[in-house]
Amino acid sequence: MLRIHSFLQGIYGYMKAISKRLYRICAIITTGAAVIAVIAFSSHEFGGSGKSHMPAEQTTELAYEEKEEVEADTEAKVQTETTQPAESTQSIEVEEESCEAQIEEVEPELLTMAGENTRTGYSVTDYEYDILLHIVAAEAGGCDMEGQILVANVILNRVGNERFPDSIEAVVFQKNQFSPVLAGTLWSAQVTDSVREAVNRALAGEDHSQGALFFSARARLGDESMAWFDTNLRWLFEHDGHEFYTFK
Repeated sequence: MLRIHSFLQGIYGYMKAISKRLYRICAIITTGAAVIAVIAFSSHEFGGSGKSHMPAEQTTELAYEEKEEVEADTEAKVQTETTQPAESTQSIEVEEESCEAQIEEVEPELLTMAGENTRTGYSVTDYEYDILLHIVAAEAGGCDMEGQILVANVILNRVGNERFPDSIEAVVFQKNQFSPVLAGTLWSAQVTDSVREAVNRALAGEDHSQGALFFSARARLGDESMAWFDTNLRWLFEHDGHEFYTFK
């Protein structure tokens, strides 16, 4: 019995010694692991080497500088956008002045057969414009420019006179008034550029007629045929083969 008891005590003492060593080793390992963990954590959070890491103060300064640059760019864009409408307005004003200058240049020019031409108190349709061209061509196609304008003046004077119809068509086709209509040669008369210019100038207001309401060519009709004109009308003047009259 004493031997067994001594054997067991020996085993117990051996196991106790081993336990103390294991405890110390575990404690050392645990402590070392904790120290390594703390060192690793500190290096990751604060040490940092390389270009991707920088102090918090430098980061704040860069952020502030970027903010200033963005604000400066924004202000420059606003100034640019503010000045652009002024430049556009100046461009529009220049274009308007150019258009006005072109209009001023066109105004003295002759009226053309487009839509409706107007002249003091009455309007001229495209059809009546064509009639006026042909009656001037038929009656004064061989005359000078003033002579052609004068024939157009007489037609227009009649339109504005209460004793005659109130339209070019009615005046020209009034019974027994114009020989080209009676002879049926009105529409066959050739409308030249000169005739067109004369009609346009008459429609634009150029008037040499002194209020004449009649005209006739004495050389072609003779004194006998002209007797009615001489008796019933007041002679005004003669131009390029035509004599012009009005009521007494």
